[in-house]
Amino acid sequence: MALVIFIALAFVAIAASLWFYMQYSAVREAGRANQQDFAGIVGKVFDQQEGWELRVELDAEYDFRYGSQAYGAVADQLGKAVVYDGMNPLLGWENPGAVQDALGNSVVQGDLPEPYVSVKSLLSHYENKYREHKQLIADLESKLAARRDEVGEKVKALAALRTELMDTLNEAINEYARNMDELRSEFDGMQNMYQAATAKTDEWRQKLDVAQNEWQAKEATLRQDAERYKELYDKLRRGEKIEETMQAKGKVLELQRARGLLVLEGGQDAGIELNSEFIVYSETRAGVRTRKGVVVVNQVKDLTALAIIGKQDEMMLVGDLFVSREVWDRFHGPRVVTPEVGGGVVP
Repeated sequence: MALVIFIALAFVAIAASLWFYMQYSAVREAGRANQQDFAGIVGKVFDQQEGWELRVELDAEYDFRYGSQAYGAVADQLGKAVVYDGMNPLLGWENPGAVQDALGNSVVQGDLPEPYVSVKSLLSHYENKYREHKQLIADLESKLAARRDEVGEKVKALAALRTELMDTLNEAINEYARNMDELRSEFDGMQNMYQAATAKTDEWRQKLDVAQNEWQAKEATLRQDAERYKELYDKLRRGEKIEETMQAKGKVLELQRARGLLVLEGGQDAGIELNSEFIVYSETRAGVRTRKGVVVVNQVKDLTALAIIGKQDEMMLVGDLFVSREVWDRFHGPRVVTPEVGGGVVP
């Protein structure tokens, strides 16, 4: 709003200055026309008379070539003309000095012939116009200078306001840049969090897939056990002889041989407890079992258990089966150390 007011005042001041300048130009043109008329009428008469001098001011102010000196010269010549014309019937034109002395005591001196009265009035008119124009020009120049100073002040105020607005604009731009940097930093942080969350989701999805696969395998095993138990139940009902067979607790899912660790199928869901001892073995299609070693449970999870290899008779592999020591001993008997040299064992 302040900028609009300053601009409006500046335009008003400029318009006023232009108006005063136009008035000033009009006055100067009128003065020039007055000077041309004076030169065309009075100056022409002076040029025709011998010995008459009409002074011209070459460097006159505002280009006025005829000033107070020229008007005084005309007045002198008019005075002389009146004297000569008034005294000629009495004394003639013997000499100007005699005419001037006689005129000093003559009462006709106060009465001027009509032509000279007209010229004197015209001269007075020109002189008055000259003074009016000169004063008007001086007033206009004073007002023009005042308006020029006022316009200068307005220009300074506009420059100061422009500087202030530019500073405010630059500050706003810098603030916007800082806000954008903060928002960009926050966006990068949120993007990193999103990527981390996505990676975590993928990890949990993979774990879910593994758990689902394990559960499906577990479910398949349970179905097989259910079918087998049903078959055994049917045989019992029919009175048939049933041969008990050893069922594996689970199988080895993962093996970390360098660290002596392996991951067992089943965890808390299968009733596996911490420090439980299991026998790892392999079994052929013909039902031949080979004992490979002993493992001890070190950590129990929901669906799996982590075990440490306590003793390894043969190389354990992923997919090997395991049962508790009690079950293994019930079907195969415990291993005992013989007193023979070499520490042989008997299954």
